[in-house]
Amino acid sequence: MENKVSYFFKALVPTIFILVLQTFLSMAMGFLLICKKAYDYESGGYFDFMKDCMNAMLSADFNLAVLLTYAVIALMLLGVWFKKEFGREEKGRWKLSAITNKPLHFGAGVVAIAFGAQYLCMYAMNFLAMLFPQWLANYEKVMESIGLTEEVTLPLVLYVVILGPICEEIAYRGLTMGFAKRFAPFWVANVIQAVLFAGLHLNPLQSFYTFFIGLMLGYFVHKSGSLMTGIVLHIAFNAAGALGDSLIVSGNNQMQAFAILFGAMVATYFGIILLKRAIRDCP
Repeated sequence: MENKVSYFFKALVPTIFILVLQTFLSMAMGFLLICKKAYDYESGGYFDFMKDCMNAMLSADFNLAVLLTYAVIALMLLGVWFKKEFGREEKGRWKLSAITNKPLHFGAGVVAIAFGAQYLCMYAMNFLAMLFPQWLANYEKVMESIGLTEEVTLPLVLYVVILGPICEEIAYRGLTMGFAKRFAPFWVANVIQAVLFAGLHLNPLQSFYTFFIGLMLGYFVHKSGSLMTGIVLHIAFNAAGALGDSLIVSGNNQMQAFAILFGAMVATYFGIILLKRAIRDCP
């Protein structure tokens, strides 16, 4: 039987793998982009050429292409690793019927948490942005780098709403938390995966709320014994953020803002209660 130290280091591997893979793909695809532009380039000096290349590599289209490529590769490799390590433990629990016998309660809980938590995150971000304006600037740069501040496109939805959440659930609630539970109690394992999950986002403002989202996702995956629970919740949360901008309102005065904040707290609370009652405890 492997010792606890080896499980500790295994719990760190998914984060290292993701960061290394993203860095490698950024460099490799950047090199290919430069080669293509050099082949097509017809006029202008060296500095104009390099400026054109840098602008292309900083564009949302390029960054999104890197992330989509990363997500496909990571999904395959991390998925195989997860199936090999934990497939037996999750066997038979990938269907909704295996997780709950109250699908309406389950769905209502997921929707309430997704929108309620989005509002809470928005208010928390606004508060932190007042205290740390540079955090907001860094966050906005990250969002702009993949086009989240512009019109929502199909590639953006594919990554932000589908592939990204699935990869992150396999990496953190699957592999990281799975290995961490082999050397520590659940609550410690949950904190470890949430800290690493938050750190992956590489900007303080986003890391703050993703830590708490990670804790919640870890709890429900542990309670249900199925990674599918985390995937469904994560996809719903990201979809509410990416596709629900028109539904997100902040209020025109302090009373409205407080009422909306209170409503978000109530929605999140009752969503958690509904989901807890709907989920069958892990056998």
